[in-house]
Amino acid sequence: MRARLGSMSRGHEFEFICAADMAGKMDRIVSFAGGVIRSKEQRPDGTVISVMKAE
Repeated sequence: MRARLGSMSRGHEFEFICAADMAGKMDRIVSFAGGVIRSKEQRPDGTVISVMKAE
């Protein structure tokens, strides 16, 4: 996550899916890497998180 956000340009976005128990921990990881969580969507197979590079 940190490496992907580090290589992105400001304003670019991507989505990924993670386990429901890990979704809550992603807020901190994304913010420390210079990103912002734009949305979270619960699905039967996990949580889809949309992230945007902020810095």
